[in-house]
Amino acid sequence: MTMFNTMKYARKVRQYAKNEIYLKYKEEKPDKYFSKLGGKPLVPSDFVWPYYTGEDFDGIVEERPLTLVASINLEEASFCDEDHLLPSKGLLLFFYDLHTMPAGLEAKDQGCARVYYFTDLSILEERDYPEDLDEEFIIPELSLNLSKQLSFPTYCEVEGLDDKNYQKICRKYNPYFYKENNFKLLGYPDIIQDEMEGDCETIYQGYDNSYTTSLVDQKKILAHKHEWMLLFQCNSICTKETDIMFGDFGSIYYWIKKEDLKNKDFSHIWLILQCF
Repeated sequence: MTMFNTMKYARKVRQYAKNEIYLKYKEEKPDKYFSKLGGKPLVPSDFVWPYYTGEDFDGIVEERPLTLVASINLEEASFCDEDHLLPSKGLLLFFYDLHTMPAGLEAKDQGCARVYYFTDLSILEERDYPEDLDEEFIIPELSLNLSKQLSFPTYCEVEGLDDKNYQKICRKYNPYFYKENNFKLLGYPDIIQDEMEGDCETIYQGYDNSYTTSLVDQKKILAHKHEWMLLFQCNSICTKETDIMFGDFGSIYYWIKKEDLKNKDFSHIWLILQCF
């Protein structure tokens, strides 16, 4: 590809860009209110720890406590949130059932992931883990650095541009584009299998998957799937202390309706797990 062509294609690719908040973890504990992976949550005194009833890999169905995946200080995030999509202050907590790891493709997966939004940090206190949360399903506390990056679709059809050069151009703008261990807020997801907006809308409309829907319902799903957006992507976490994989070196993706995010309503999020 000549330099002239590279510049021409770069302009075309740049048109697809969104803003994302890139998250990079370090093996050190953060200050009390700073963004982090894992650890113990900061919550109000009346907080009820979330549980989910699911079937584990041994076929045992039990109610189990969710694991804190991440805490995001929204004032920190606001410096990177150029589109002002997130609340500007407070704390977002992301929970998930690491014991059964539902993929989010069935209606029964409802409740396997939860997101909580607390506006006033001054009333929050550290909550210890429930006694029935097995140690192997606790993510050690890891500090997060936040930075703003340009986000691009995993795949993009630009006439005359192959995948190799597409990725090269994307990494010119974002060095982390579609690499291992990507953690982010907002922007495009790093897709491992297929696009996920349709799966979110399918479940939202009461179906387990698109194969059970009529043609009329499929059209309705297609008409509304654009209402979903990525809230948080979390890849597998590998440190000296822990090795937490989502499936086979996969990722979990928290999705939210755009209108719900605008209204600061995190009660209807949906989680999808994808892996290799």
